[in-house]
Amino acid sequence: FFHFIFKSTVMADISMQNIVILTFVLLTVTFLGIVSVATQSKHKQQQHHKHKHKHHKTRRRRGLRGKHQFVHRPSLLDSGMAIFMPWRSDTPRSKVMQKSVFRGWYNLCWLIGTAYLLQYVLNNWRNQGALIGNLQLLSSLFHYLHELLLVLLPIYALSFSAFFLQTLMARQICGAKFTRPILHGVQHVIQTVMIFGVGLFVFFFCEHWAFTQKFALIVETLCLYMKMHSYMLTNAELAQSAQRIHRRKKHDDDDSSSSSSSEEQQDTDTSAVVTLNGGDDVDRLTPQQVVDELAVRGLRDFSSINMHSTTAANFCYYVNDDTQVNIYGFQSCYKNRSTRLFDADVPSPKSASITSMLTAASSKVHELHAEIEKLKQIESSEMEKAFRRMVLKDAVFLEHYRKTVYPSNVTLYNWIEFTFFPTLVYEPLYPRTASVRVLYVLEKIVIILFVMSFMYAILEQFILRKLSHLSIASPIQAIIDLLVPATLMEICAFFAVFDCMLNTIAELTCFADREFYQDWWNSTSFEEFARKWNRPVHEFLLRHVYYESMNSYKLSKKVALAGTFAFSIALHEVVLSACFHRFSPWLAFLSVLQLPLIPVMQSPAFKNTNFGNIVFWFGIIIGMPMACVLYAREYCVAYDCSTHIQ
Repeated sequence: FFHFIFKSTVMADISMQNIVILTFVLLTVTFLGIVSVATQSKHKQQQHHKHKHKHHKTRRRRGLRGKHQFVHRPSLLDSGMAIFMPWRSDTPRSKVMQKSVFRGWYNLCWLIGTAYLLQYVLNNWRNQGALIGNLQLLSSLFHYLHELLLVLLPIYALSFSAFFLQTLMARQICGAKFTRPILHGVQHVIQTVMIFGVGLFVFFFCEHWAFTQKFALIVETLCLYMKMHSYMLTNAELAQSAQRIHRRKKHDDDDSSSSSSSEEQQDTDTSAVVTLNGGDDVDRLTPQQVVDELAVRGLRDFSSINMHSTTAANFCYYVNDDTQVNIYGFQSCYKNRSTRLFDADVPSPKSASITSMLTAASSKVHELHAEIEKLKQIESSEMEKAFRRMVLKDAVFLEHYRKTVYPSNVTLYNWIEFTFFPTLVYEPLYPRTASVRVLYVLEKIVIILFVMSFMYAILEQFILRKLSHLSIASPIQAIIDLLVPATLMEICAFFAVFDCMLNTIAELTCFADREFYQDWWNSTSFEEFARKWNRPVHEFLLRHVYYESMNSYKLSKKVALAGTFAFSIALHEVVLSACFHRFSPWLAFLSVLQLPLIPVMQSPAFKNTNFGNIVFWFGIIIGMPMACVLYAREYCVAYDCSTHIQ
């Protein structure tokens, strides 16, 4: 049997090193499957009991699928202007990182990175007489930057076709029945030509570019592609809602009202579930009803928001009932805003009652402190209840606003604004901040430069030499040597892009929803990691691929999930094939290996356990160097990798 396997690999021109790598991966998956099966049966009855109690909530959420709620949220690792803020964690403007007990470790990481860069610079100066070890490699990263900018301009101009086609759809140039299907087909053709055209252009004509420039071009094209797609589908949804409202207004008799109510039940918008019509209806709800309505809309966790320092400027949706929202400029969102945080009177301790309590308890200091703490807790509880009511008013307002805004939202300014927002899901209205913090932007730019310098030092010292010298001769040794450097590169790249760059863009555009990632480092499965580490892409795939395939094409949940997975893999392969100028689907193969791990890591042995998080980090640590070595081997077959410069 082993002789047959050996002969087959020789005939297929597959090296034994690759066979060893793939065998190790398969054995790991098999081992995890055995552990999962051993612990699965004990948990089945408990899971059945939980699903039975949650059935009514699931049935109520069916009409809310695919609706992303943009709210005022910070990034978890954002310590913006932490150098200029007090060290204590109870300040009104304290960030999530400043509240954490690990904020000292955050500073320690920066000091360790600074010490490493200092060591790197001093060693280069002593050995080579220069601060940077490989100037030729550094200059190659920026050598063809002007060509990249020239290519990006026509691609960005082509994305404006989505706006012009949407303008034609609003005018119904081919009639109400045929305009939207025809122009949707035209936009699909334009999007396909754009993404594959750019991929082929990079594949055949950009071989002299650095990998970073080719990667940046493909990723920017993909972002514009997803923005165009979201703009088309969301406006189609808004147009359908506006048409339903228009038809209902034409009928005022009893028969038409009954037909409109039956049509309302078929609506997939949130109005099919919620019967709230405005802020007055929200004020009549009990606190528990407010919590339930927020949970139905997917708004449950408010721990990252300091309710004591929240003002009306934190919300862009909440306006008075008699005002119109101008969505074409963010400053106008605040002109007619309510200046009070709460409409309803919030019970709070009166100054007279506090004075009487102070007088009565003057002889007992400990009782005085206890009474003060009770009053603080009461005020905090009422503050939280009013805050949740305010968020629900925002959500209800946005639900009704989305039904009537089309086609007034189809403007050139609105499209340009959307292309610069750090989100891939289009909405006619987003939460905004009131101003730009210049010190915050400068701090983020400095951090980006620091992290990129740290990444370049690791790349030049540890990664390129291993990939160029050991990927062919000894791939197993190369994987072992790259375990720590590749993991550091992955973490630094995530932090530089999702925390620094996206927060900088959000600050410059006054975009308030900055949940670009969640706590993916606490994941206990790769499925959870895929949901948390890249929220903008996840929200696009969830709304415009997964839910859209079920709502429009009537696919089952499993088929829609498989289609979303295949679509994601295809986009990744387009990027890597164009950048490496070869079709080597190693990433697709490693991604497919995650499929048997999905039910395995949902078992009680892994889900929400420390062991599951250890297995997840083991996959992250071993997966990145394995992918790097496999792609480096394919690359070095076609190109000269005798020196680490290449």
